[in-house]
This record gives sequence, C-alpha cells and structure tokens, in this order.
Amino acid sequence: MSRCQISLLLVALVVAAPEARADDAKPMVIKNSLLFACTQHTPQYEGPKDLVHGSCSPRARLRVSGPIEAGSAFFIDLMPPGSKKTWATLQFGSVSELIAAGTSWGSEHNDWAKLEDEKASAQTGDYSFTVRMVNEASGTKAALYSGKFNVKKFKSSDPKLFCYYVDRDWELPIAYLGLGGRISGDDNGTLYLTVRMTVRGTETDSSTWEGYLFNNGKPIGSKTSGIGSNDDMTVLSAEASPFNWTQLGFRFYVGNSQKEEEDPLLLKKNPGDYEMKVLHNGKLARTLKFSVDKNGKLADNGIAKKINVGDVEERILVPIKIIGGDEGKIDANAWKTGTFYGNPIPGFVVP
Repeated sequence: MSRCQISLLLVALVVAAPEARADDAKPMVIKNSLLFACTQHTPQYEGPKDLVHGSCSPRARLRVSGPIEAGSAFFIDLMPPGSKKTWATLQFGSVSELIAAGTSWGSEHNDWAKLEDEKASAQTGDYSFTVRMVNEASGTKAALYSGKFNVKKFKSSDPKLFCYYVDRDWELPIAYLGLGGRISGDDNGTLYLTVRMTVRGTETDSSTWEGYLFNNGKPIGSKTSGIGSNDDMTVLSAEASPFNWTQLGFRFYVGNSQKEEEDPLLLKKNPGDYEMKVLHNGKLARTLKFSVDKNGKLADNGIAKKINVGDVEERILVPIKIIGGDEGKIDANAWKTGTFYGNPIPGFVVP
C-alpha cells in the first residue's frame, strides 16, 4: 500500500436549484457543487517511467439545475496541460425522468479503477474541462460549462514518492450565508444564521475553529464548533498534509419569529452591520462582514445572483478576509483567476 494512498470522502449534497421562470429556464451547472479531486495510484513499476514515483487520475462531482429532459446524459471532457485534445472523458450517467425547474440532479464519477489502468498521469499543471449534456432521444447536445483545475504534487515521507492533489485555495475567501428555521424538521419559528466556509490544513477537527458574531460592534453569539465538517469531497492523505480542504459551517441562533416581543436577538430588532470573527486554535484566522435590513433580512450584495449556486433560504455570498491560521502557505490571490475553476465572480473583491 502506498504511503500516500488517498481516499475520497463524499457526503451527498442535496440542494434546491435557484428559481427560474419556466419560459427561460435551462439546465445549468451549479457552480459551488462542482468539485474536482485526484485519486492517488500506487507506483507502477511496469510501463511508463514517469509513473514509478506515483500517479493520479481525476475524479469529479457534478450537479445540474433543472429543467432536464429524461434520458439526458452528462459528461466531462478533460484536456491535459498544454493541449486542446480530449485526454479523458468522465461519465456521470443519465436521468431517468424529468428534472423540473427549481430542482436539481447530481452524480459523482466513480470509475477510477478504469482510469488508473488507462489514464494514470504524473503530469501537473492546468487541466481544462468542458461539461456536456447529450440526449440521444431528442437530439440535444449542449456544452454547459468549461474551465480549468490545477493539479499539483508534494513529496511524501518516502522521498521517491509523490502525492497529487487539486489546488482549491480559491475557495478560502468565499462564505455562504443563509437564514432558515427548518432544523431537523423543526419549524417552530426559530431562526438560525448559517455561515459556511472552506478551511485548509492537516487539522480536520472542527472543534478547533470558533466563530463569534457581532452586531454593530457588540458580541451577540458564539459557536465553538463547526457543523458540516467534511461534507465535501475532500482529499485526505494517510500522512500529514497541508493540502486538505474541508468545509465548515457555523449556526447561530438569531431569534424566534413567534416570540417577537420578548426575543431581544430577533434580527429585525437589530438591523445594521454584522461581523463574524473566526478563531483557529485560539488565534484570529478569518473575518467577514454583512448587513441586516430593517425587515430582518440579509442585505443582498447581488453577488450570488450573478452565478448559479445551490440555493437555501436567503442565501448571500460574501468575501472573507483571511488573517492567518495553521493552514500552511496559502495562495492569497488564487480567487482572482481560479474561482469556480477559472470562472471568477463579477464584482467579487476580497478585502
């Protein structure tokens, strides 16, 4: 067994697609659900010499918003660095029935064993891709999305062996905020503010991350452990590596709509500027800011509407200021060109 044998942890992500009018809705890739990763292969001592020190093959997760016709199949064509010729095609299967507008369909490519035999690669750099939809019955063929992901490598504890990963530093300065009350089926008027973000490093214990919420400079709540840790398809190495990306979430109680008179924390009683400060191992690592209007709604900065992201109640997208943390050397400028795999967000600026 390779010393840097890598496994992929995937927890199904169920989302509702952004609303669209029936007359103009069309299948679209949900950008924040698209994910690329590397499946690590053991050294191959027979065959190409460049595979002796380890190799990898691509793996991906895909989700598409409806409407999608029954029988539509989805593929991702991959082009290696410096080439426009398709090198490998990932197949995601097809939908068996109509996927209506306002809902979505997703799948993960799992045929890594075949890719290991046919497409194991030791090449690093930018791999280009195109997401395609094909429906043989209706004759529909469409390119839905394209971009690029960057494959890198590092030396394992065995100096003759390399481990491979897809760089995801572009995710680090992006936070998703949403308001909702349906927690475990409980809809009794309780409101929660949920904040999700990506962190990096060998430390995957969510309890080492602490979130503190401030309203107009006054502390109003804290969350000492993340929720939803590792609910992404995250590359985990059997040995310590700083190249693990994990999604964390924090849920803050922000009042009860059925107890407006006696609940001092209700958002519409506390409009204005909010700030969240995130500590890692007791040290300030992140800050982010947002606003709440007089109706108790998250003030929309318009960024989420510019892209197709999986929707939750009143979701907005805000930039994060990265201050520090035990996360290794981070590429602070990766978001400028790498966001959503080479598709930067219009108007998105990191402080």
